[in-house]
Amino acid sequence: MVQSNNTEDWVNIIPSYPDCPHCHQGKLDTRVKRAFIVRKLFIWMDVKRYQCNACGKKVYLKNHAHDQRHRQFSNI
Repeated sequence: MVQSNNTEDWVNIIPSYPDCPHCHQGKLDTRVKRAFIVRKLFIWMDVKRYQCNACGKKVYLKNHAHDQRHRQFSNI
């Protein structure tokens, strides 16, 4: 088994949070529980709800973590 020392090959364990679309100052780093209807009716949607740490607004974002993991492990 060949091991590589390139940092590009390593799994990035530090999450990068997007900027808030409302205030453009805070980060969307706090996960919030989704409403009951959203969980039950839209179970097939891969969205997560986040709260801005500056203004407190809550937004839904598509979960890209699953896509990134799939892309990374499919290259092995």
